[in-house]
This record gives sequence, structure tokens and C-alpha cells, in this order.
Amino acid sequence: MYIRRLFLFLTLFVLTFTIVVLLWSESLRTVWSCNPSTSTCIQPLRWSVNTSDLNIDEVHHVVFVKVHKAASTTVFNMLVRFSISRVLNVMFPLHRYILSQETAELNRIISHPPSPPFLFDILCNHVIFDKDTVGPYFPNDTKYVAILRNPWDIVYMRLNEYPVQEDDDEKPYVKARFLHVNHFDVAIYNHFLHVFQQKVNAEGPDFVDEVQTFSAIERRVSTFCKNAQSVEVLGIWATRWNDYFSISRKECETMMMSEIGLIDAAREKQRHRMLLQYPDMNNI
Repeated sequence: MYIRRLFLFLTLFVLTFTIVVLLWSESLRTVWSCNPSTSTCIQPLRWSVNTSDLNIDEVHHVVFVKVHKAASTTVFNMLVRFSISRVLNVMFPLHRYILSQETAELNRIISHPPSPPFLFDILCNHVIFDKDTVGPYFPNDTKYVAILRNPWDIVYMRLNEYPVQEDDDEKPYVKARFLHVNHFDVAIYNHFLHVFQQKVNAEGPDFVDEVQTFSAIERRVSTFCKNAQSVEVLGIWATRWNDYFSISRKECETMMMSEIGLIDAAREKQRHRMLLQYPDMNNI
């Protein structure tokens, strides 16, 4: 009897130990951030934050006025990937990547049902923006977003793209003339720079902490995506600003796609979905 009880106890112990090891190894493979070349792993924190406590409602209707040399391609990539994950309708150009560049007319939109009643969710391609023209294609609760950059910085960057020789003595005069001729652009920039600084100051120290957290996460993701020799999944720890999440190699490929490549892939995916949803739509 004693031997039978001992055998039963050992069997249960071995079975329990095996299950624990299997669960632990699965967690290690899918949740931990591991580097096989150094045999080291970093465990994410085992807690998460409920983002609903932050009183943030997810916005699905956005018009982003995309302009050159103002981080616009970065925001474009984020909005397109967001639209794919949320199955939203983007106002893509019918071909290539520009909706309008000479007039505000929107005559090169991807095929869609009549608007209204059909409405788009997101606009993030290059367009000459006129709200009276764009507005009817989007819901009333749409958020309109733009990035303002120092006008002189934009011009200077554009000049650096070409092999233009200029003496250092000439630069102050070129800048002075530009600021005089484009005083309206400069006035707009200075006004909203002041508004932005006021809003940042009003947010308090928590805002600085949130930005620093985002920057740290961005650096980790960037390093992971650029290092093909690292693990297949990167785990990002939970913080007071975000739940735990992971980034896969497939997501890295999408984030690092060129603007044209991402547009082509997302546009074709949306076109196919619309054809299934609106089979009677013409010219799709």
C-alpha cells in the first residue's frame, strides 16, 4: 500500500511538473523577448493597464492634410496600417499616390458607392485641401489634422536636395527675403507654435513621461525591425500608458514598406473588400 501511494504521488508530481514546464516554455517562446545569440531573455511585466481608464475614445474618422517634408509619410503609414486593422475605408487615389496637385477637385478617387450616403473614414494622401470639397465625403465627427513645420526649414531641406552652390554670406539675405515674401506662412507657424507650447505646458509632467515612454518603445521597435537576426516576436512591457503588446516580423515588413508599396497593397485590399460589399457598384 505504501509503495502504491508513493508511486501515485510521484506520477502526479511528474505530470504537474511537465505541465508547468510546457506552459513556461510556451510563454518563453511567445511572450518573452529573447535573443538566441546570447541566450538571454527579458520578461515583460505581468500586469497591464486598462486604457479605458485614460478616458480616450478611439477615433476612426480622420482627414490628414499630407504635405511634403513634415513627417507626413510617417503619419500616412500609421493611418493606413490603422485602417487595415480596423477595416476602415480610405480615400485613396485611383492610381499612384496623389489625389490632387493642381486644383482642389477630387476627380481621381478610388471607385466607391455614391457619396453620400457612402462616406469614407480616412484621408491621408497628398491633396490640395478645401474643406467644402472634402467635407461631404466624411462623417460630421471627422477630425482634421495637419502638421506645421518652420517654413524656412522646409525650404532649406528642399534646397539641400539639389546641388545648389551658395555662399555663406548669401544665406541670411535669402532667408530674410523668404520670410518677407512668405510672412503669412510664418505668421501661421508662429501662432500655432505658441498654441502648441501652451497645450504642452498645460498637460503637466505626465505628458513628458508619456512622450519619453513612447520614444523608448519606438527605439526598441526600430532596433528589432532593423535587426533581421533577432527573435521573431518582440514583447513590449506594459506601462501606465499602454497594455502589453507584441510586434511580429510581418508587422515590421508592413511598417517599413515604401509609401507606394503600402498604398498599392492597401488599395487592392480595400478594392476587393468593397467589391464583395457592394457587388452592384460600377467601375470598381
